[in-house]
Amino acid sequence: MMKFAIVYSPEIKEANLAISRRLIGFERAIKSFNIKYVRPETFEFDESVLYEIHTREMIEKVRRFFASSSTFRSAWAVYTAAKLLKDFDFVFVPTSGTGHNAMRDRFKGYSFLNDVNLAIKVLRDSGFKRVSILDTDSHHGDGVFEYIAYDRNSMYFCFCGKTGSSSDGKKICFGFEDEEEYLENVREALETMEKFTSDVLIWYVGQDAHEGELSDLNLSTECFRKITELIKERIEDTKTLIILSGGSSEEVTEELTYTILRTLIG
Repeated sequence: MMKFAIVYSPEIKEANLAISRRLIGFERAIKSFNIKYVRPETFEFDESVLYEIHTREMIEKVRRFFASSSTFRSAWAVYTAAKLLKDFDFVFVPTSGTGHNAMRDRFKGYSFLNDVNLAIKVLRDSGFKRVSILDTDSHHGDGVFEYIAYDRNSMYFCFCGKTGSSSDGKKICFGFEDEEEYLENVREALETMEKFTSDVLIWYVGQDAHEGELSDLNLSTECFRKITELIKERIEDTKTLIILSGGSSEEVTEELTYTILRTLIG
């Protein structure tokens, strides 16, 4: 039987930002499953790990931000989720204020700390060597790309709609015309990851790619369900960390959370 955990802190939604308040929808979704979540405090958060992925100056800037409490709590949740993964098949964690766009020395958009890079660092410290990232956000993960640019033990597949690849073929951006081609590209990426024999898959869901959000990708809920099915086929062989980030609609958050969990756990 598949072992899973959800890591969440209700305090994350308390910031006066739509990206935070959207997590009200997450709470409604997990309540419908009667699922208990793990709080970040399960592990003491060693904030020194943040200095491995960001400059001290940037971290201090984030501390002065009015939503810093929510952002650091979100980072703590991702930290704990990555720590837990050794004991579970998949771990699901929603975030706010953290994201794949944050660079080493500056934040971008609503990505104030980089949750994907934090997860990679914690996973590596936990003994996982090969990490693959499936990024289905509507934006390119500039911060992740910067962090793993010369990392031979990582793969990064971006579905922001742009095209391109690194010289070693391990960092690829897929373009697409419709959802059918999008899903075929996801299938291709997962097959490539399988050949790479990844120890861990990080799925950065990117809620803003959903048709209920303000982006050009306009992916349907059914598309996200099919992505989840493709991941589920491989989840017994590759541990999976699911980060639900981006977007501002609590209705979309609820719908995606429900769809992903229903598909994975039945």
